[in-house]
Amino acid sequence: MKAHPNEHLIHDDCRVEIEIVQKAFEMIDGMNVLVIDNDTNEVILDEWEPDFEWAWETAKYYSKKYNLEIVDTIPY
Repeated sequence: MKAHPNEHLIHDDCRVEIEIVQKAFEMIDGMNVLVIDNDTNEVILDEWEPDFEWAWETAKYYSKKYNLEIVDTIPY
């Protein structure tokens, strides 16, 4: 697996978020996995995944590798 070009910018004070990507008429078009700096709220990494299962696996990868919290922002 090739590393994301911004992965070297991830540090201890970041969080992982999963958000829904919506197209017109509120149709779901996949999920974004974001690594966000807690101090600046800057998005360090943004990866698109086709569905929640892939997004969850990607979020867990970054969470475990960098010891980051996963924040659930998905409305149920």
